[in-house]
Amino acid sequence: MNIAQPYLLFLGDVTDPLAAKTARGIVKWRPDACLGELRLTEQTVSLGLEPLSLGDAKAMGAKNAGYWHSECRWCHPAKLGRNAGTSGASWI
Repeated sequence: MNIAQPYLLFLGDVTDPLAAKTARGIVKWRPDACLGELRLTEQTVSLGLEPLSLGDAKAMGAKNAGYWHSECRWCHPAKLGRNAGTSGASWI
């Protein structure tokens, strides 16, 4: 599977560092593919990446925004990402 790069890592409102382990792995093993992170709250786990909005990430060339859960409170940002031109099929 080939997921277009670069990525905006969408962390939603995750406060448990273990819940962000997939994103942390991407940052560790593919730092060159990571443009930044999008956190919904100040309490959200940070991966130490540049904080970016969806619009800023798209302007910087983001092809995908990665997230790990499908909780309803995150649906709106996901739709914004698709509307901003990231590939809906490759949201991880």
